[in-house]
Amino acid sequence: EIADTTYSFYNVWDFSTAVSLDTKIYGFFQPLPFLGDKVKMIRHVFTPTVSFTYAPDFSSPWFGYYGSYTYVDPQGQPQKRKYSLFPNSLFGVPGQGKTGAISVSLANNLEMKVKTNDSIGEKKVSLIENFNISQSYNFAADSMNWSNINTSLLLRLTKQFNLNLSATWDVYTYQLNAAGNPVRVNIPRWKCGKGIGKLSSTGTSFSYTFNNETFKKKKKGDKNDSNSSGTDENGNSAFDSNFGDGRPRGPRDEDDEGGGDLQLDQDGYVPWSVPWSLS
Repeated sequence: EIADTTYSFYNVWDFSTAVSLDTKIYGFFQPLPFLGDKVKMIRHVFTPTVSFTYAPDFSSPWFGYYGSYTYVDPQGQPQKRKYSLFPNSLFGVPGQGKTGAISVSLANNLEMKVKTNDSIGEKKVSLIENFNISQSYNFAADSMNWSNINTSLLLRLTKQFNLNLSATWDVYTYQLNAAGNPVRVNIPRWKCGKGIGKLSSTGTSFSYTFNNETFKKKKKGDKNDSNSSGTDENGNSAFDSNFGDGRPRGPRDEDDEGGGDLQLDQDGYVPWSVPWSLS
């Protein structure tokens, strides 16, 4: 193989355009009374998204990014192949083929509101944080217009623990070629009565977050953990929210300002901790 290097100035660029439309549909379900009154309401948020993307064929001679050569295959037939004129460029070159695809994505969120015994009286519980199904159809392709079906499921099992599940479903059938090897052919599975898709790959991931409240035991009668830890609901130190200069508040300040509900330790200082988190 012979490779010639040309020393000159060239620029390689590409572009694409996309239009997207989405909306949200809310559904509410109140459990029947005989199921109990613990669950107050279940909410389903359905978010469909439709988008159209277009990009030209950057391998056409007009752009000048690709060349072509002719060779003879093992069967003695002449074949024509395209190759990139910039194979070692820093950012690569645009891909071959025109793209004119419409994509559909269906996202789902399911939550319920349950009763609690605290002062608030209720809390939200995530049943399904996000369940998404997406697929696209490429009008510009001469075959294999349908993409695989991609599904993903996000579960928030606890406040700190998230579980992600994903799966890819192949929508085309396979046949044996002349050499006896299975190859993907341009026949959708639903045209052969084989269903919509066949599972081709799966993925699983999870994340967990530790913070300064993870290993802390909750005391009875505490209305808010922030009072005992010296931090507010935003994770700021208690003295930051009471003094603009960051100065700790003491008993003398209590007297000057007419008292308050700030808790002090046995030495008369504000309980203080440094918020931290590790994921």
